[in-house]
Amino acid sequence: MTGHSPMGASVSKQFIACPGSVKLRQRFRDKDDSSIYADEGSAAHAVIERCLLQGLEAWEVAGEPIEFGKFKGTIDTTMADSVQMFLDQVRPETPKAMRETHISDPSFHQNFYGTVDHADMPTDRLLIVTDFKYGAGIAVDVIDNTQLLYYAWGIVRHFKLDVAKLSVKMRIVQPRAFHPDGPVREWTIVGPALARWANEILHPAMVRAEWDDTLNPGPHCRFCINAHCPALQSMFGAAYQRTGLDAAGLDDATLGKEYQRIEAVKMYISGIQKQVTQRVTNGKTIPGAKLVHASNDRIFKDGALDVLQKHFGSAVFLPPTIKSPAQIEKLGPKAKELVKEWAHKPTGGLMAVPETDRRAGIKMPSASETFKGFVE
Repeated sequence: MTGHSPMGASVSKQFIACPGSVKLRQRFRDKDDSSIYADEGSAAHAVIERCLLQGLEAWEVAGEPIEFGKFKGTIDTTMADSVQMFLDQVRPETPKAMRETHISDPSFHQNFYGTVDHADMPTDRLLIVTDFKYGAGIAVDVIDNTQLLYYAWGIVRHFKLDVAKLSVKMRIVQPRAFHPDGPVREWTIVGPALARWANEILHPAMVRAEWDDTLNPGPHCRFCINAHCPALQSMFGAAYQRTGLDAAGLDDATLGKEYQRIEAVKMYISGIQKQVTQRVTNGKTIPGAKLVHASNDRIFKDGALDVLQKHFGSAVFLPPTIKSPAQIEKLGPKAKELVKEWAHKPTGGLMAVPETDRRAGIKMPSASETFKGFVE
């Protein structure tokens, strides 16, 4: 099988959590146009493939024009630097290196196929799978990443590797998005654990998605075609008809269930806003919407500084302030040592976050626990 699988690696997070997303995506695939940002990412992938095939460094192709779908531009410094970061991670390649490799295994599932950015096997017991993310908005976690797990299992099945003796290092290279673990993030899983995930989670989810139309909104909706999702539409309608006071009457179980849906509704709202902006910008009339200039703060005209200094002297300047720890660290190795010694992160206020947040949770005592011993 070639092309994009309806149950491919890039949508695995969606269909594992929401089986109905597969049929919904197929139903609206003609309306699910790629964005200029997605096409820009595909263009960067094309540059990587060319550099690997021709043995080039990114600087050698910088400045050249490039076109992919809606994206038309040049290989600028940002793209070249991002590509080079990926190249530095996967080089030197071994004779077993796999670039833009097609994987498939109909015996696992008829829709189990796709294309892996890069994989290599420096030894018979180590498989390294590297995925490039050019997006700048959302930093992607590597731990338990279903897309990389899918790719790794695809290579195991496609090339009939001995999974019992294998370790898999999964790596994400995402130069433009901030992540506390840095732009290159790695996670290793042993072969038997990978097989358990594939057989106990991935395969059942693929089989279920064949017949189950259930839509289950959640954080996984972010990269789905949420503007067409009836489940999100109904949740949005329900939220529209309520006020914040309604939440006070919910029991804990219902409140928790509703809380887990907040991110999904936010994503739907974002999708609506994006579509309205795009359409009115293209000249269409959308009832209830209009196009205006965004609000900006006032700025001084050229020459204003000389005039203001003449009248008010140094009073026109703000007092100097120390740079942030991150900015100081860029001054050199010694600066990093001093920042490590003299900077600290104050404890922030308390806030509720989803259980999937990587920070350790804090258990607060209930009112009865707090006053135990004081009230009989």
